[in-house]
Amino acid sequence: MTVKLVAMQSAKYRKPLSEYLDILTKSGLNSGIKGRLTNEKDGEAVTMSTVYEHIKALFDFEHLSEPQKYIMVNACLLPLSGLETGVFSDFIGLSGDCLNPDIEDLINSGWIEYADTAESQLTAETKITLHPLIGDLVRNELKPEMTEEKCGKFYEAFLNLIDEWGNLKAKGKDGLQQENRIYDLFSNIYAIYEDYHIKEAINCIVISSAGIFVKHHMIISDGAIISYFGNAKQLEIPADVTHISSSAFEVCSTLTQITIPDSVKSIGDRAFDGCSSLIKVTIPDSVTSIEWGTFSSCTSLTSVTIPDSVTSIEEYAFCGCTSLTSVMIVCVL
Repeated sequence: MTVKLVAMQSAKYRKPLSEYLDILTKSGLNSGIKGRLTNEKDGEAVTMSTVYEHIKALFDFEHLSEPQKYIMVNACLLPLSGLETGVFSDFIGLSGDCLNPDIEDLINSGWIEYADTAESQLTAETKITLHPLIGDLVRNELKPEMTEEKCGKFYEAFLNLIDEWGNLKAKGKDGLQQENRIYDLFSNIYAIYEDYHIKEAINCIVISSAGIFVKHHMIISDGAIISYFGNAKQLEIPADVTHISSSAFEVCSTLTQITIPDSVKSIGDRAFDGCSSLIKVTIPDSVTSIEWGTFSSCTSLTSVTIPDSVTSIEEYAFCGCTSLTSVMIVCVL
């Protein structure tokens, strides 16, 4: 692994191999190489941690431009089986031809590799990936985040893919291409972000029957929002929704504002539990009760407007709302 990547780096940046050995020496990594190579010859493998340190010393992020760093931080979400270059380019919003020169440059220098080792030409259909050690290095150094500057576009594209797949299934179509791509991408994305809402959404779509559809990352069945798996800051509930199910938006930590239409007749228990960024809520006058723990642990919630249609507020409805300073109860005489 190290030898291959050193060779690619050397060819790309036209440095002699002696310079790379010098880098290892200055990094304090060269002293044990001879012994380790002898051990490997005797049948003992070089430890992965040592190889990782070699890669870290040899692969200098300072060689990369900002666009290349952007490509790499998104590439660490790629599955080992790879993703088509054209799809990957669309996912991260690269302008122009999918055969982006920065991607080609990263392949030629060993940062990105072909998923099929027999592949030698980059096309829109060519699948690309990262070696696991390079992936670890990128995750540790560039730290993927759900922001516009890093992996936000890729993550949103993945969520849109789930929407597309769910709606194809709702129409009685298999959406096999979308399903396979989702399963390929899921492992790395879930490992990094640990968003259990995605897992729930996929499971729900897998067992779904006719009548379930997906809109703006909300899974809706017979007028009820079953689950939300997005990461929006502001969200408007569709006007044809009549019920928000239990735990539907639980722990949606990015949500700061939600608009609930008059069509909503009931909100289930713990529906917004743990929405720690939610600031303000206006409950429509079509709702008659606030259930157990509906807004519990909404630690940023400062203001709530409750209509006179509400006749009961259950226990722990606003438990842990430590920032709540204003509760307005609208009374119509």
